[in-house]
Amino acid sequence: MKAIFNKHRLFLQVGLVGGVGAITQTLLLILFVEVLRMYPVLANTLAAEIAILLNFTINNYWTFSTRTGKPLWIRLATFNVGVLGSIIIQALCIWIGIHLIDERLYLVYMAVGILIGWVVNYFFYTRVVWFRLKEEEQSTQ
Repeated sequence: MKAIFNKHRLFLQVGLVGGVGAITQTLLLILFVEVLRMYPVLANTLAAEIAILLNFTINNYWTFSTRTGKPLWIRLATFNVGVLGSIIIQALCIWIGIHLIDERLYLVYMAVGILIGWVVNYFFYTRVVWFRLKEEEQSTQ
């Protein structure tokens, strides 16, 4: 079991951090709408950005702590842009499902979008945001 974890450590960590971000975004959305009475679109935008910043921080200092190829501000900007792709994937999955299959299953389409986004984000993180420099690869071997 430990060998499996070690082999897929980054992928699992990205998923765990994404789960923390999704829970954070959901709880903040509820707080902003139900308690602070914010407009839901604005509330979701704010909740998503806070969750994005949390995800970046955890990924930067835990998941990808050994990958420091780019300055912090460039990694943050790249991460933020990359996460927009995942949000678009979720929106497309929901839109396609609602219009072509059955609108009552929108939570299923959202889950599919999150799973696809998780895979896309993992590859984006490991190859763009926190890429491993050739020198880093050689020093870790």
